[in-house]
Parts: sequence; C-alpha cells; structure tokens
Amino acid sequence: ATLHDLAGKYGVSAERIRQLEKNAMNKIKACMEA
Repeated sequence: ATLHDLAGKYGVSAERIRQLEKNAMNKIKACMEA
C-alpha cells in the first residue's frame, strides 16, 4: 500500500504518516544509542 492508500484507509494525511514514521525512527535510534 502507498502512503496515499494508508492515508485514505486511516483517515490521516500522508504528511502526518511521514511525521509518525520519522518520530518512530528517532525513538528507535535513541534506544540503540542509549
């Protein structure tokens, strides 16, 4: 599924999904570095 498909399915914008993915990646990185 593309970002657009997910956005339509979950009722959120593709931009919001990108932000969530970025936040998730930052958290994972922080955990690995800790």
